[in-house]
Amino acid sequence: MKKLKISVLLLMTSFMLSYCQNKKSYNEGMIVSFFNKVFNEENTNSKELYAKYLFEDKKANKLRDTIQNMFEKHIAGLKVKKHHLLNANSKFVVQKYKDYDKDDLITFVSDNTGGKDIHVVTVNDKIEFYVLLEKDKIRSFEYVMKSNEGLFITYY
Repeated sequence: MKKLKISVLLLMTSFMLSYCQNKKSYNEGMIVSFFNKVFNEENTNSKELYAKYLFEDKKANKLRDTIQNMFEKHIAGLKVKKHHLLNANSKFVVQKYKDYDKDDLITFVSDNTGGKDIHVVTVNDKIEFYVLLEKDKIRSFEYVMKSNEGLFITYY
């Protein structure tokens, strides 16, 4: 009986580790895919990007046209601001914020992140973006500095 309990416990632990690893791989792959579409593909449709990658809840449904319009302008501005990444076949590397081991991290206002996942996106070992995820979708990839802390900007 004791061996059965241990076997069940080990099996459950194995499934949980596998699930966590798959979710981590999915989130990192999704973020890389988003930035590849923005910077390495010509004629990227911002409405398709929004639908596929950005988090949206019931509040956003009412404002979808306005949010998509802001997002389209944001993507255009991002391409100007980060023009060095355009069509350069940049290799985006994604790590969870808490696992990033260099000293150049920005500290974020904790009440703004609400315990959601933050990821660091680097290109050639330089931080280019911080990404806030919610329910396996991108909630924000822009922030402002408030005193010595970053504050994520969301569309609603």
